[in-house]
Amino acid sequence: MKLKSFVESAYAIAILLALVSCGGATPAPSATPEVPPASPTITASPTATPVPSLLLITGESQELLEGALRTWAEEQGWLLDIRIAPDLAGWAEVPGLQAVVEIGSGLSEDELATVAPGVLIVTVDHPSAQPGDRLSTVGTPNVRHDQAGFLAGALTGLASQSWVVAAISSGGEHDAVYLAAFEHGLKYSCPSCWQEIMGAWEATAEELQARRVDAAFVLPGAGPLPSSLSTSGVWIVYVGEAPPDLSAERIAGSVVFEPQPLVLSALEGLRAGEGGTAWAYAVENGSLVYGPLTPNAISPGRERILEAVWQSLASGELEVGVDPITGEER
Repeated sequence: MKLKSFVESAYAIAILLALVSCGGATPAPSATPEVPPASPTITASPTATPVPSLLLITGESQELLEGALRTWAEEQGWLLDIRIAPDLAGWAEVPGLQAVVEIGSGLSEDELATVAPGVLIVTVDHPSAQPGDRLSTVGTPNVRHDQAGFLAGALTGLASQSWVVAAISSGGEHDAVYLAAFEHGLKYSCPSCWQEIMGAWEATAEELQARRVDAAFVLPGAGPLPSSLSTSGVWIVYVGEAPPDLSAERIAGSVVFEPQPLVLSALEGLRAGEGGTAWAYAVENGSLVYGPLTPNAISPGRERILEAVWQSLASGELEVGVDPITGEER
């Protein structure tokens, strides 16, 4: 009985182990769910800041002004861009545009005003532009005609050997100022000189020789001159642009408008927030000077006298002596 009981118990245990083995299989570990890869983070690249730029728009090449502006721009860390009319398309969209200098481009004041707000503007000899909050004007119509006439008189007197000189005019707008100041300058450099006043139509070689004139000042806007003037042997002095059809060989010297110093001063003033200003051609600011002299007409010694006259006017030590608007004595 004991043996049978043991066998039955062992059999029962074996059956139980088989059942456990069949019905209780070890479950497979659950798979780790796939995680979709993260989208790459996109970092926007910073937009490059344009280099500040200065734009010169002009009707023709301006070598002296271009050189002055290039030096000034480099000192500010700016670029200089140059556009020459009529190739002005897109001038107002120059990248980084900070300031515009305009001379002889033909653009109107309204066209200049289309430039982006905040851009500074300087015009040179513009026929109608007026100073504004961010616009300054240089030169014409703001000119010290009295100083120009005085220098022309001094220069003409120094060119004369006969002590007889002429002032040639055609009744221009500023003739009264020029003629009065010319006489003062003439007497300053050549106290013994005699002055003849002639119309442009009178200034023939025959008439000048008859009056013993050997040096003449041709006033601005004097009009067409006789062709014989160039063969008269007379030394010519003028202000601003040379009279047309005048032989370069007979030019003793001239009085010249130099906008460079005024343009740079205007730019500096606008950048400093001083507002628009009308800058005038004048001796004291270095924008009204005498031009290249012909040695045969003006010797080195006489050139030193002319330089002393210019320096005295610039310092205020020497007064022209006439009203700069009317030409009346004062």
